[in-house]
Amino acid sequence: MRKQVERVGQEAVDYAVEHGDYHDVTGETRRSNRYKVDANNNLTIYNECDHAAELEANGKDVIENAALFAEQRLKEIFE
Repeated sequence: MRKQVERVGQEAVDYAVEHGDYHDVTGETRRSNRYKVDANNNLTIYNECDHAAELEANGKDVIENAALFAEQRLKEIFE
């Protein structure tokens, strides 16, 4: 189960990199997409870049749609 959740986490990070709709001059924001899986196999998708939350608040998709993508993929796998 954990390996499947980790695979979906990586897919979500890749999705965020490919589909982010913001201008990333240095590449820092795209490189800062991450996932973690806790001891209960819960998946968290996040971005470590300081200004990612500001971008999202201004209507740009940094990580939100990747999280929705991951949720859908996990439903497909485990339901």
